[in-house]
Amino acid sequence: MRTIPARTKTLTLTEAAVLCLLSVEGEKSGYELLKQATRSVGHVWAPAKSQLYAVLPRLARDGLARTRTVVQNDRPDKQLYAITASGKHALTSWLETVDPEDVSRRTATASTRRSRRTTRSPSGTRTAGTTTTTD
Repeated sequence: MRTIPARTKTLTLTEAAVLCLLSVEGEKSGYELLKQATRSVGHVWAPAKSQLYAVLPRLARDGLARTRTVVQNDRPDKQLYAITASGKHALTSWLETVDPEDVSRRTATASTRRSRRTTRSPSGTRTAGTTTTTD
């Protein structure tokens, strides 16, 4: 059994979001978490696949999530993740101390970055633009 370090590190927004999804949804694979995030909170927080897959082992290493390997015959083995008691404690602490204004700024910045795209003009030159959506 892993011991919890005396000093608790501050969660990143991505770590907190993943722990929250695990808390609400239960044990899930990275693929399932990515799909769930897209369906539920994708308009506010949509991590890159590489970002999510990097965070999950780190949460497990830090004792905030646990892993379980599911052996599959016709596919690679699947890693399932679940939140631990330490993860619930860290998430609760983060929720009690997080500044909602800071989270709003971060998600707005991330949303703006996602909406920017680089396109090629008919002449073949690269141009950057933004997309705007309305409700």
